Amino acid sequence: MKIIKTLRSSKNKGFTFCARPTVVTTIKLIERFINSKQFTLMNKMEEQIKKVNSLLKFYYSEGIKITLKVKALNYLIVRGKILKRSFLGPRYIILKNEEKSAIKIFIEDIDPLSIMPTDYEKNKDNKSNRSPIPKHIRYKILKRDKHVCQACGASSPDVELEVDHRIPISKGGTDDESNLVTLCKDCNRGKGNKV
Repeated sequence: MKIIKTLRSSKNKGFTFCARPTVVTTIKLIERFINSKQFTLMNKMEEQIKKVNSLLKFYYSEGIKITLKVKALNYLIVRGKILKRSFLGPRYIILKNEEKSAIKIFIEDIDPLSIMPTDYEKNKDNKSNRSPIPKHIRYKILKRDKHVCQACGASSPDVELEVDHRIPISKGGTDDESNLVTLCKDCNRGKGNKV
């Protein structure tokens, strides 16, 4: 390895000479680079790329459609399924979008916080639009069920009671009184969206 130095005289005429660096000089140059801000930024970028890589690897292996934002295109939102991943040389993915066209996106251009499954994005929107059961109907159901959990028999002062759907809204259930039941918090959480 050679270091090339340029010296300038008072008349501003430059000349170049080569000198062999010593081991100490080389070590100092390496230490200076490691302590530099550029090296720190490179490490942070590599960590982000590793996180993005692991997420994309999972979604690729499971065949899940994803939504992500591309920083290089003013945070353009792209949705689709990953057809190919390449992490040798320039790192990129090929995404088949909803219009059936393939898009090549470099990993460095993906916003790591924006990667999510498309189904999750749809479910998140549906949940926020759902209105809660009105308070007067909740009270009516609690009174009808005598403030007792209909699954385990626990009563009101000992546990927190909730009014839930027998047939979940996600499976076609309604807010009709015949579809509502009193459950304790533990039984309701264990039930999930099962009938």
